[in-house]
Amino acid sequence: MSLPLGWADAPLTDIADVNPANPDAVPPDDTLVSFVPMALVEELTGRLDPSKHRPWCEVKKGFSKFQEGDVVVAKITPSMENGKAALARGLSHGVGAGTTELHVLRPRPGLQPRYLLHFILQESFRRLARSRMWA
Repeated sequence: MSLPLGWADAPLTDIADVNPANPDAVPPDDTLVSFVPMALVEELTGRLDPSKHRPWCEVKKGFSKFQEGDVVVAKITPSMENGKAALARGLSHGVGAGTTELHVLRPRPGLQPRYLLHFILQESFRRLARSRMWA
């Protein structure tokens, strides 16, 4: 499936699921998954550190949940303006959870996750997002 012309002007909800409730494949409670506090999401590099782990039963409630290929982006200032956003890669069992200060964007079919990440990391997007925080 290809994206329509002008997709970059579409609302995010047209190209990605925003804050999905769970990963597509929910792991068993005792499964160790990656745990990502805000400090482990880098600024402007698009990377996060998935090396910390917690059992799914400890993080399945009260945290942002994501899966391999999702894009996470800070929803608070100044982290969002500083470009704290990353492509979820290398997650333990393909699943992660992290701070509630993250939005999770799950690209729709036809959109490569890295393109969504690059769009989110643009300064123009971050300026627009900041202006809408106060609207």
